[in-house]
Amino acid sequence: MKLLAQVLIVLLVAGEAGAASPGTPSIRLVTYNIRGGRGAADVRVGPVTLPVLTGNGHLNAISDAMKRHEVDIAGLQEVQQRCLVSAFQDEAARIAGRLGYHHVYGTASTVGFRGLVSRQGNAIVSRWPILSSFEIALPPGKPGHERRAAIAARIAVPGVPGGLTVVNTHLDHRDQAVRLHQLDLLSRAVARLDGPVVLCGDLNSRVRSVPIETIKRTFRTGRNESLVDTWAIAGSGGLNTIPSDRPVVKIDWVFATPGLTPVASRVLTDVKESDHLPVVVELGLEPAGAGAAGTTTSTVRGDPGRQAPVLLGLASASGSTTGR
Repeated sequence: MKLLAQVLIVLLVAGEAGAASPGTPSIRLVTYNIRGGRGAADVRVGPVTLPVLTGNGHLNAISDAMKRHEVDIAGLQEVQQRCLVSAFQDEAARIAGRLGYHHVYGTASTVGFRGLVSRQGNAIVSRWPILSSFEIALPPGKPGHERRAAIAARIAVPGVPGGLTVVNTHLDHRDQAVRLHQLDLLSRAVARLDGPVVLCGDLNSRVRSVPIETIKRTFRTGRNESLVDTWAIAGSGGLNTIPSDRPVVKIDWVFATPGLTPVASRVLTDVKESDHLPVVVELGLEPAGAGAAGTTTSTVRGDPGRQAPVLLGLASASGSTTGR
């Protein structure tokens, strides 16, 4: 009997860890490495691997999937601007435009040829207006390694005074020491943030790896709040995210401060527009004045409204962003 009681207590505590209060509003966030909108694989011709020129097909499918899964905010990695393999699209603007969402883009690396500058980086796409944003250039790896960066955006989520800050990044894929150096710089940026924070992205780090444990142990916001692994609390189904056709490793992550309650998290196995699978997380929000008599809550989804205003020198007059 004593053993049964102990088991019931454990199950009760585990259930409460991933449950928001009844009626608490929530938001749905996804992290997705879209591989430049090129699909899951390139074409191999003998010893040569060639990119597939897909135009808008994969980008349209990504925005359609976001709509289907009712995504409010997306942190996207390997997002391209004016690249040949993606038909010279501004990919973040394309995805956001089809949804009627706001977006901001941050450049990680550039390639120039005869006056044409192609960019690859990270983007945040949001149902609600983006109040401000900034970029974080991460320390490079060894010579020849692809440059990495992060983009942070403060988003006017209804019911969140001062807004929700989302930090979206893509860490080095070759060297754990480099990833740890990059995380050190990211942690200093997060330490300056006030209010609720989400850190998401392709961290190129597996479960229980040193970088993931470093985030759990050392990251603190300006309010001295730690970051919680949302999957550990609310994940269900398979956790692996790559390769998308037969995932064997999890390297895509979402962390959140304690005021954002992980309600549910899963890998979207029906979205295969990249070599990664997207991870979606539903986060419960404690409304302002929670606990007051007569307080009522509801979903915070609604009309996405118009394009976000110019953001800290990142956005052009048309609303598309250049990242520099």
